[in-house]
Amino acid sequence: LDGIGNNEENPLWSSVLAPFFRPTSTTTYLDGVATINDTLPNPREISNRLCAEQTIPSPLLNDLHIAFGQFVSHDVQGVSSFKTLGEHEVPGEAVQIPIPIGDPFFDPHFTGTKSFTFTRVPYIRGTGEGNTPRATQNIVTPLLDLSTVYSEDEATLKKLLNETHPQYFATSVTQTGELMLPFNTKGLNMSNAFPSQDQTSLYAAGDRHANQNPLVLCMPAVFILEHNHLVDELAEKHKQWSSAKLFWEARKRNIAKYQAVVLNEYLPTILGEALPAYTGYNPDVKTDISFLFNLAFRFAHTSTSPTVVFQTESRDIIREFRLKDTYFNTQVIDELGVSSLLRGLTTQPQFVWSLNYVSDLRNFLFGQSGELGIDLAALCIWRCRDFGIPFYNDIRDHVGLPRVASFDNVTSDSFLANSLAELYGHPDYAEALPVLFAEEPVGSALVGPTLSALIREQFIRFRDGDRFYYENDDADISDDEFLEISSTTIAELIIRNTEVHQLPCDAFYLNPDLSCGEPDPDGNNSGLYETQFELLDGDILLSWEIEEDVIHFAAQAQTTGWFAIALAGNAGNMVDADAMIGIFDGSPIVEDYKIDSRRAGCPGVCPDTEQGGSNDIFDVSGSESEGVTFLKWSRELETGDSEDIDIVEGSASPIVFAMSASNSDTIAYHRNNKGAAEINFFTGEGSIKTVDDGTSGANDRLIIHGVFMFVAWAVIFPAGIVAVKFCRKILPRWWFRLHMFIQYVGVLMIIVALILAVEAVAFKQENDHISNAHGIMGVIAVCLAIIVPALGQMTAITYEAPKGIPIFPDRLHSFLGYVAPALAFVTIFFGLYEKKAAWWWYLLVGLWIGAVCFLYWTAYVIEFVKTIYTSRKNRKANLAISAEEDEDSWSDEE
Repeated sequence: LDGIGNNEENPLWSSVLAPFFRPTSTTTYLDGVATINDTLPNPREISNRLCAEQTIPSPLLNDLHIAFGQFVSHDVQGVSSFKTLGEHEVPGEAVQIPIPIGDPFFDPHFTGTKSFTFTRVPYIRGTGEGNTPRATQNIVTPLLDLSTVYSEDEATLKKLLNETHPQYFATSVTQTGELMLPFNTKGLNMSNAFPSQDQTSLYAAGDRHANQNPLVLCMPAVFILEHNHLVDELAEKHKQWSSAKLFWEARKRNIAKYQAVVLNEYLPTILGEALPAYTGYNPDVKTDISFLFNLAFRFAHTSTSPTVVFQTESRDIIREFRLKDTYFNTQVIDELGVSSLLRGLTTQPQFVWSLNYVSDLRNFLFGQSGELGIDLAALCIWRCRDFGIPFYNDIRDHVGLPRVASFDNVTSDSFLANSLAELYGHPDYAEALPVLFAEEPVGSALVGPTLSALIREQFIRFRDGDRFYYENDDADISDDEFLEISSTTIAELIIRNTEVHQLPCDAFYLNPDLSCGEPDPDGNNSGLYETQFELLDGDILLSWEIEEDVIHFAAQAQTTGWFAIALAGNAGNMVDADAMIGIFDGSPIVEDYKIDSRRAGCPGVCPDTEQGGSNDIFDVSGSESEGVTFLKWSRELETGDSEDIDIVEGSASPIVFAMSASNSDTIAYHRNNKGAAEINFFTGEGSIKTVDDGTSGANDRLIIHGVFMFVAWAVIFPAGIVAVKFCRKILPRWWFRLHMFIQYVGVLMIIVALILAVEAVAFKQENDHISNAHGIMGVIAVCLAIIVPALGQMTAITYEAPKGIPIFPDRLHSFLGYVAPALAFVTIFFGLYEKKAAWWWYLLVGLWIGAVCFLYWTAYVIEFVKTIYTSRKNRKANLAISAEEDEDSWSDEE
């Protein structure tokens, strides 16, 4: 457990408490051995300037990759705290890091008095003086040996094992019925940032930091369950083995599988390639952790996403949490289960690796109940100073890369390069972490070349310097087992040991192809139940299953807004209905409503909880993708709530249903997205019924509105235009009166149509009617219908025979006279769309409008041609007369 003796020639190599080592002779300490360099920029200022909110999701890797990386990091490195101080260690001193004045999170009132308190890590007695830089003990074994599961000492391990069957790990059972890590009831010293929190509410694990957040908790759970699975397998094959033999043999195989996943599956996602081929154990290689690797393996902090997602087997979202709300919150795992978390981790993208951190880590790290915490970016920068990590170019020297003369050689981001230059001047004097994290990846690597070199070098030493590495003969792995172990994947381990039934085979990558595992034998991947009924011509697909006195619903709707299924108090009528209304607003929500009237809000479509009842909906889950909302929920057949309607066996239940007309999560009028049905939820039989919404009269008035608008715009107003264009010569004295009469008739008809629409909409409570294209354009068209005749009348009033027609009102009258019908024609088509008219209505209206436009413009062209012809004929006649007059004039002169 403690690694002592792994290297027979040097027994303390690879052991617990082996110091972190310095691969270079240079440090950033002012005195070379211990004093932190306070001439460097303020860590919080660097964080604010360079590390602000990360917002770019990775197109490749998921959050499971982050969780596993954190698991590996905790397995190979850790430092002491005051609670775990070793006998040869000196406690680190507390240091105040000033917070920049006016910091938007920590000093919004510009006091200039705020600071972070950071504590330097304990150091080994006798170091940090003379010519010996401070040294720090690694309190875990620097080996890939699952110390996060088995711990580093016998006393801790004993408290983790099953008391009566010590070959197994102890487990607990979550509220979802899944096996999980045991709760900490045996007095282990589990790390906890919240002193007031009861230690027994935390989970017990070999990793004392396991409760930091759900991502850190899930991997120890998988591997303790894999250990127990291996014990079962070995006990079946070797019935004579003792419990101790079973435990240690299971441990050996569990570690081997873990090593295979780390080196064959996880590490290539970082380096973009596999490690060089294994050539055997080398006793001259130390696996001890370098300070540079401690820096390098912090890279995943910047890829961590701010959301923790829990999903069903069909990948419907059960709950979403902000990462900052899950610190040391073990309740979320207990309530929702580790399997739903693992599913969510595989579908949630991590963020693109960069120098940026999410606010949950940069401002809220370990803040209780989502309150402000500390800044992880600033902490990491400061910790590197605490360790005396060399400057950037010195590290490049160490890994065999050329020194750089400018930050432009580090990153192609000119803003970032300029910011680094303003902070540090030259790469020779730049502290390592910000610049290393600014390096751009090369090829298919996840991180920059310097980090890649540091990580590659350390993992080669983990492998080549471990006498019990699974490929080495001392690991005592049979040939058959070796092939099985070498091909182990994280997907295989998760599927075997949890309630996750299917995963992508390359489970660290975002991939919708769940090709590993088998479908849940007790469910289906669509998420819908077998009994289904189509509503709204398939726009809503409702399914259900009855289990004792509970009915489980699952429905998908072709909307990204709300939809509702309601048990009708009056057949076909939404009033007095018991509605279940759902949305997906980042998380699935289904609530219990009682509908008193056709109006959103209370009174009207109002939640039960605001009417003296209760929300009787439970087990809500769901998702939203590609314009489709999927929701699952349950309720009792008979809730006992006076606001609810019971579902009774032996009779059909009248239901009404509706969904948003505008893809909005805000409940508002549904227009034609409504319907009624009668369903026997016990037999599955059902039929669509007529909606009795009490609005048939209003619908009739809307139809009359449409007819009036069509006649006014497509018949009467075009007739008025014809009168003014083509009747001047035919009716020289009457054309204007005829034109104005026709226009006023059209205006009167439009006003009547408008009144009908407003009254009908008010009756139907279409509160958002005016917000759609038809309503907005219709109002504009009506305004123009009134303005155009007014301009014509103004033209007539201001007309004076000697001066002619005034330009302003006449030209504007003429221009708007063409614009208004064109706008109205488009509005008519939007009206047909709002009423969901059949296609042939569009055809008929389009043909009529097309015919009117064609006849008008044909007549206009003919009139125009005639005018030109007459003009030319008159010109010729005038020229002839002028010639005769000239000739007569010439004769007279003679």
